[in-house]
Amino acid sequence: MFWRLLLLFILIPTLELVGLWIFSAIFGIFFTLVLIIGISMFGVILAKRQGLRCWNDFNRQIDLGETPTLPIMHGALILVAAALLIVPGFFSDFCGILLLFPIVRRIFIEHAILKFDKYRKNANRSNQNNFNNDNDNVLDID
Repeated sequence: MFWRLLLLFILIPTLELVGLWIFSAIFGIFFTLVLIIGISMFGVILAKRQGLRCWNDFNRQIDLGETPTLPIMHGALILVAAALLIVPGFFSDFCGILLLFPIVRRIFIEHAILKFDKYRKNANRSNQNNFNNDNDNVLDID
């Protein structure tokens, strides 16, 4: 877990800064700033549209009496995309714009569901192994 946090908080911002530095050295600081601000503005507008569409899907499923699981997941990923678009840098903007495409979000959601099902099956299997002994009438809590 420590290495993941180290990667998240140190390595990725460093790569973002190096990327901005290299891009501005090649194309100039003005063009780099205009591009970063333009991508961020485009992404925020797109995130707002996707968020409103997700909100409408959420309300539609609520009105039909269904559980709005998928709109909630899509909404969470749109929120992550918007946060990535606000952070200056090419890598974060690229990841944020990718998350705004419904097909990419669907792939993330399907992957998360598969991992959760695998985790749940392993948890159920370990719980069944722990409570299979019928001869023991004492519950021992350590």
